[in-house]
Amino acid sequence: MLQPQIAKYVAALEEQSYRVTLKNDAAREANRAFEDDPFFKATWFSRVWAETFRAKLDALGVSLEPGLRILDVCCGQGFLGRSLREGSGADPVFCDISLRQLRHLKAGFGREGKIEISSGDVTRLPFASARFDLVTGNSFLHHVPDVPLALAEFYRVLRPDGLLILFHEPGERATFWESFPLSLFKDTTIREGPCTDLWMFAPEDLERLARQAGFSRVGAKGSGIVSAVLLNWYQLLLIRLGIRNRSLNYPSYRLRLWLAGLELRWAPRRFDGIQPSLTLLAFRAGSP
Repeated sequence: MLQPQIAKYVAALEEQSYRVTLKNDAAREANRAFEDDPFFKATWFSRVWAETFRAKLDALGVSLEPGLRILDVCCGQGFLGRSLREGSGADPVFCDISLRQLRHLKAGFGREGKIEISSGDVTRLPFASARFDLVTGNSFLHHVPDVPLALAEFYRVLRPDGLLILFHEPGERATFWESFPLSLFKDTTIREGPCTDLWMFAPEDLERLARQAGFSRVGAKGSGIVSAVLLNWYQLLLIRLGIRNRSLNYPSYRLRLWLAGLELRWAPRRFDGIQPSLTLLAFRAGSP
């Protein structure tokens, strides 16, 4: 469903298809100018992200073999691609529409070796068909005005038997759980904000859209409620106090990733519809 703060920018909407046209191309320009908070550039934060992705892959039963051709879409500062590089020995291709993010990515790698970076829109990827074994990204599909078109592009650039993994897309109850426990006492629905956040997904909608794009063996798995209940009060307190140092933030992020892994493994399927975070796994079937 469309996020409430976007309604005033809408020129045309197909909500069930997750397609929206915004006035003055607002979403594209907002995504092009996007830049992560400097807090996320901390060295310890990149380690937490790496551990998070490894924990989620383990929970999903996904192992990465050396030599995989990997595309990290909407890569930002490269936390996901860096983690996959360290875990598999592969050299991911990094792609993002934001030149600012790509500059930070290139600077962050420093002397770690040559990397391939490309500026591109996920609805018009600048890559040949069937180039990659794995297409992956973290928390970005909800920024895309035409979700089916992006999924079709991922299908196109994947080889037969290739895999699509999209981490941390917001579920329909994401706002409630992300602001928990404040959401118990007041409506925390976002009414004003930037045009980068467009959608919240029902797991069955993500699965339906992936199948319509041609994918098979599709699953959208939820997580995040347990960590929201146990840890949000602490994180909200640190934010309110303006505290952003490693010694106080790091333990809670480590615990959050451990809990996310447990939920992905063991949380009953019936809870996926109320989880704040969804992970999509989808395969491109091989040749008949």
